[in-house]
Amino acid sequence: FEVDILVQSNVIKDLLSKDPRISNVYIFNPKNDVLGSFKVIKHLRNKKYDFAMTIYPSQGIISSSIMYLS
Repeated sequence: FEVDILVQSNVIKDLLSKDPRISNVYIFNPKNDVLGSFKVIKHLRNKKYDFAMTIYPSQGIISSSIMYLS
């Protein structure tokens, strides 16, 4: 199986990229890069994940939208 993670900063991406249990780390930060964020969502949508979860369920519409799109 593969584990892909969606983060909001390069610092976290660099930290998690070193973990051998994680397959891919993607950056999603719509406040800094709207177009890039839509590209990430489109790419993730095409991967057709079997399972997705969030650790921030109270983030409202953005978190809900990402979960729906993945």
